[in-house]
Amino acid sequence: MATAILLLAYILSGTYVLKPVGKLQRAVQELEKGDFSARTGMTERTDEIGRLAGSFDRMAESLQARVAERDRAEAELRESEERLSALLEIVPVGIILLDQRGEVAFVNRAAESIFGLKENDMLGRRYDRLLRKGYALDGSPLCLEDHPCRQVLETGEERRGMEYMAEMEDGSTKVLSLSAVPVHDAQGNIVGVLAAVEDVTERHEMLERIERLGLFYSVLSDVNRAIVRLPEKEKLVKEICRIMVESRLFRMAWGFSAWPG
Repeated sequence: MATAILLLAYILSGTYVLKPVGKLQRAVQELEKGDFSARTGMTERTDEIGRLAGSFDRMAESLQARVAERDRAEAELRESEERLSALLEIVPVGIILLDQRGEVAFVNRAAESIFGLKENDMLGRRYDRLLRKGYALDGSPLCLEDHPCRQVLETGEERRGMEYMAEMEDGSTKVLSLSAVPVHDAQGNIVGVLAAVEDVTERHEMLERIERLGLFYSVLSDVNRAIVRLPEKEKLVKEICRIMVESRLFRMAWGFSAWPG
């Protein structure tokens, strides 16, 4: 009789205790391996083991939902970064990202073309070492303190449309237009600078040609008025020379009369 009772107890313990505990243990192990779909499958039980299994299943379901949401967010972030990266590579403006030390952390293809340097040669360089020398448009040297990126790092204020002459690594000279804005972290601290650089050399050369052309027509107009106003040849020649020099088109001018008589 005692043996039968023990045998029955063993069978019952295996059916109602050991097997359910084994299921719960296997589910825990699967969850530890990263399988967030693991469940005990003991939703029909209402005893203590059933309640424990139900708690585990609900926890696993919550974790699975959170992981799925995280995976979706990461996928969307990667997609967004890929779109942004593709956009930055096709824009005709040079884009440079500097870290807190003012060293280059990212450049796009346009920036490589403008500075005549490869990405690997630019990464890690400080912003003022991307070119040989910098000058203001009036020809005066560009001091490090006057560089827009330096000012943004120190003050946190944006700098837009600063134009300066740059002597590049290959010895050529370009006119660059630079705008820079600060990059902040979640706490509002400045952690870098985002700069946009544009080569405006051709535009400046065109503006200079237009300005010289305008001066030339102005000189012609003044000369025509002088011809009408001054019938005497010597005075007319002197007046024309004065007009040409004061127009800044010529450093000096002289004239002589070739008219007979």
